[in-house]
Amino acid sequence: MPRIALRNVTNFILKNLNLDILDKEIMAVLGRSGAGKTTLLKTIAGLVEYSGSIIMDGEPIDDLPPEKRSVGYVPQNLALFSHMKVKDNIAYGLKLRGLSEKSIEEKVKYIMDLLDILHLRDRYPLTLSGGEKQRVAIARALVIDPRLLLLDEPLSNLNIGLRLQIGAELKKIRRELGVTMIYVTHNVDEARELGDRIAVMDDGKIITVGTYEELLTREMDILSNILYPHNVLKCSLIEKIPEGLVKVRCGGLTLIATFEDRFKFNRVIIPSNRVYLSFEKPRIKVNVFKAKIMDVKLNKNIYEITLSVNGVSLKSTASVDRFNPSELKIGESVYIQIPIRYITIL
Repeated sequence: MPRIALRNVTNFILKNLNLDILDKEIMAVLGRSGAGKTTLLKTIAGLVEYSGSIIMDGEPIDDLPPEKRSVGYVPQNLALFSHMKVKDNIAYGLKLRGLSEKSIEEKVKYIMDLLDILHLRDRYPLTLSGGEKQRVAIARALVIDPRLLLLDEPLSNLNIGLRLQIGAELKKIRRELGVTMIYVTHNVDEARELGDRIAVMDDGKIITVGTYEELLTREMDILSNILYPHNVLKCSLIEKIPEGLVKVRCGGLTLIATFEDRFKFNRVIIPSNRVYLSFEKPRIKVNVFKAKIMDVKLNKNIYEITLSVNGVSLKSTASVDRFNPSELKIGESVYIQIPIRYITIL
């Protein structure tokens, strides 16, 4: 039995949405802006009206108010109370539930210790860094001991170091507390790294659900249409090298990639937004190639660039603020770099 089941959930954004989330699972909901991801979380939390049914542990919760749903919610803007100290922000939900002062103090201390923020207890939100605010908001949602934790783009405003750190802490929370999570994001890498499974959302509907590898195998067109193009290259193994790496040949392109020695493979997949283009040779030596620009298209605020690399055609996408239009000339020679971590072997 799934921990959470949504059946034909419909409102001003969602359209007959169905989704099952397993017990202790981190379900990543992936979609572009406007897909309905935030509305999905608010609907589950009971903050907006809907028809259909939301079932938790076999029981409908449709008639329950938000505070009775056993749901912790971390909105994208975090919604911390600026006039309250960190410890009081975290304790707020417990006080509303009428717990004793002793019980509140014990629960707040436990959750702050789990998230390593005890030293922030007497600080105010305006004095905190982005990562510290994020931890406080997560602590406030967790301290009520919810069966389900809802996270709305929790890493979107953090640098890559903090994203990796807080991502690891979310996995630790799942391990320590056994809480089920729904994590919404527009970032494929976050969904891949954090989600046990990924639900791809578009236009108020769940389009498909699966692991990252399953989606790449089954639903490449969906991922490319909803998010951005993926490069799919036929390849063959050249040799295994230390540290769990392999050298593969994809036509005229030789790549270094990670590989778990558990299945045969015949292709690599590279998201187009992870083919990094530059006019100066990168200092890094791995997976760096000279390329020639063959075509440039502007799609809203994204450049879609077709490159030729040793006879292999690759797609690269970049935001318009990365380059001046005059720089991206057809026939121009450039360098590309493909980080190892973004190459998937199937």
